[in-house]
Amino acid sequence: MTRWDAFADVCGYLRAGLLGGKPPRRRRYREWKLLIEMSSFHYATPSLAGCLHDETCIPREIRDYLDAVLTLNGRRNAVLLEALSRIVATLNAVDIEPVLLKGCARLLADDYPQPSMRFLGDLDVLVPANRATDAYTALLANGFSEKPEYGVPPAGHYHLPALHEHKTGAGVEIHAHLTDSHFAPVLSTPWFCDGTRPVRLENGLYVRLPDPTRSACHNIVHQQLHHEKYPNPAIELRQLLDLALIRKRHEAAIDWAELDHLFCRIGLGEVLATYLHFCEELLGQKAPRFRYRPRVGAVENFRRIVDPPEPPKPPTFAPIVTALATIVSDYAKARRRNPLGVLKLLYPTKWPARFKLLKGVFKGCDG
Repeated sequence: MTRWDAFADVCGYLRAGLLGGKPPRRRRYREWKLLIEMSSFHYATPSLAGCLHDETCIPREIRDYLDAVLTLNGRRNAVLLEALSRIVATLNAVDIEPVLLKGCARLLADDYPQPSMRFLGDLDVLVPANRATDAYTALLANGFSEKPEYGVPPAGHYHLPALHEHKTGAGVEIHAHLTDSHFAPVLSTPWFCDGTRPVRLENGLYVRLPDPTRSACHNIVHQQLHHEKYPNPAIELRQLLDLALIRKRHEAAIDWAELDHLFCRIGLGEVLATYLHFCEELLGQKAPRFRYRPRVGAVENFRRIVDPPEPPKPPTFAPIVTALATIVSDYAKARRRNPLGVLKLLYPTKWPARFKLLKGVFKGCDG
């Protein structure tokens, strides 16, 4: 089983478990540890575990591991969502309704069947640019602090330095904008905020959630342009799955023509088409029609990233040396029996057989 086989099987189980698609093809032997390695690299193991919860053909130790991942990630997400409530309470107290982004938005929007199936990193929230400093100061005064190892974004970056909550370790990034000026024509912050709606949480707090078109746009820009996956080209399966689940619930509400226009007007139409091509090839969702075609060979090139070909083995000269040593040894023995046989070295009719022997040895060393 190759690494690509394992990756394809992970996609197949996600496709079947979350999107109503076809499961992966049956295999005589499935290397489960390799599947877990592939899903872990893409932060998708909790999603895989949820999709395999009722699968009966999994070895016992793999079943126990996946059940533990799902349980522990559920507990971790509960802690992070409680921290999110404290963040929102702090911001609401200074008259800011934050817009939730990325993973926490997907959980609040109930895009996943259960919260434990989505692995969360930092909690990302967008606030009005003229209130970003107020939001940052309020969090610093309410249990959050800067963490030097997080690093400091360059001046003018679209989010402020990350903060973390000491008692839980929850990280939060306060975004004043969604992207830098280079990609603003595709994902402008005012356009994004125009498509948000207020949501009242159970504890009386208020946040805002972006509509499906804005959510899809942010997903693509963040993954392919901010993280520079497109030049490789590459994808992160967790993020691609987010987009697929947004589409599953809200396909009719996504304005693909508007997104096509936004990407094409700064020459990035191929980026949009290629990302949706990945969604079709890996997760089975048919791509919309765009003005640009997907990048030629994108999936094949990504396959070589997942499963790079083995480098050619260096030639070994041991058989050649052995063959030459054998010729010399045999010749020495023959000369002891017949010293005058040295004259046969001059016979041209004897050399074709010797060349044929050496040629066979060299040919055997090609691989």
